[in-house]
Amino acid sequence: LADQLASPEKFAEAALGDRRPLNTTRQLVWCFSASLRSCSIPSDPAVAAAGGFNQQPAAVGFGVSSLLQARNPAGTVVAALLPKVITVLRSFHCAFPSDVTRPLVGPSGPTAEGLRPYILALHKTEMLALTSSLDKKDDTHSADTAFPAPPGVNPNQLAAGRLLIYNIRHHLYRCVGSALQVQDGALTSQNLVDMLKHGLIDCIQWVHPYHIEMQMREIWMPLFSPVGMSHAADQLKEHLAAAILPPLIAALVQALERYWQWLQLPDGHPAAGQDSALLWAMCTGTVMVSRTFVDFLTGLVVKGGVSK
Repeated sequence: LADQLASPEKFAEAALGDRRPLNTTRQLVWCFSASLRSCSIPSDPAVAAAGGFNQQPAAVGFGVSSLLQARNPAGTVVAALLPKVITVLRSFHCAFPSDVTRPLVGPSGPTAEGLRPYILALHKTEMLALTSSLDKKDDTHSADTAFPAPPGVNPNQLAAGRLLIYNIRHHLYRCVGSALQVQDGALTSQNLVDMLKHGLIDCIQWVHPYHIEMQMREIWMPLFSPVGMSHAADQLKEHLAAAILPPLIAALVQALERYWQWLQLPDGHPAAGQDSALLWAMCTGTVMVSRTFVDFLTGLVVKGGVSK
């Protein structure tokens, strides 16, 4: 299935035509994500021993088994699964660039014109996530009517497509985050840093601020939390922190600075035009991801992040 969706063009064709491959992708990624989230190492030593978690990890990746302090039987699955998921995620980012300030242009260039009503708008689930309890009393930015279907486009088909794209994005982010939490089979991969840069960090500049926040919440904050690399040796923690954090923080700062500069213009960014919902979602998403970014940095500096 990953080979079928290995290019942005194939993703776009599936979104505008036969959506069965996308629905299958959504179901499989959700299944993998849910399974991996339940693969944490038990805290009870007896239960851990019974499950084979106390065995010495295999000498994979860096070739040094001592880089991990505990084996996870799911590690072999993660080692095989993660590269495929990252490949699909890169193609997804290229096909569905959600940065409304650069319409229909992603990391690999322009994407399909027919995707305009799908990717330059948010699904109502995302709109509700951006809406505070006070704002929900106001119908100005109703989640159901914020982004109506353009003339000639079936509203039901459009709504189903937006929901499908949202679910695939969310499940892909969550699947990557869950795979990294298995640690064995993920953290020791020699290609992990390159995969994360190629599939995620390099794509941040083409992502809506709300989707950046979603990515931080599902992937980066758990990975660099005090328990995100709890079974990794200091050598491995330091290597991953030094290799991932500088480009990640630089990409996040660049994206946030760009959005804040645009939002300080008298009428907001010209890409929003007269669409108040588009501008509202951009502004609210920028505030949300900025707050999450500060929490992320605070966790690294004050709580110690991976050093604890």
